[in-house]
Amino acid sequence: MANITIRCLDDEVKRRLRVRVAEYSMAMDEEALEILCPFLALPVAPKNLGQAMHMPFAKIRGEDLQPPARWPMRGCSELVRPRGRKRPVHFGRDRG
Repeated sequence: MANITIRCLDDEVKRRLRVRVAEYSMAMDEEALEILCPFLALPVAPKNLGQAMHMPFAKIRGEDLQPPARWPMRGCSELVRPRGRKRPVHFGRDRG
């Protein structure tokens, strides 16, 4: 098993670790492993929004849905107003 050295450890953190070691009658390295291993077993945070949205559903692995049928796109001529009309068309009463 590999060794690890932690430099610049805050005195308060070191004190709390020693108190915890004394409470459980463990070696300091054993207690550090007890703290680190469960934390490192947690899933890694997503790197972007897409991954964050995908993660809750990744285990479900739902059905692969087929895309819905689509109609052909309308051509530009259907969207452009006829050239001969100068005034806007009003519906309802005559605005003459």
